[in-house]
Amino acid sequence: KLPLRPVLADQEKVQATIKQLARDWSAEGQAERDACYKPIIDEIIALFPPDS
Repeated sequence: KLPLRPVLADQEKVQATIKQLARDWSAEGQAERDACYKPIIDEIIALFPPDS
């Protein structure tokens, strides 16, 4: 039987995920975000140019 309320561990996981998302997409996370995502985005744009 599933508990009706989330357990503390579940709440902590959600809180950590939300904090990570906020950090990743904030101004403070810009450099890390660029380092991680820019090569992927650049490759996608090279393969599928927006003009075509």
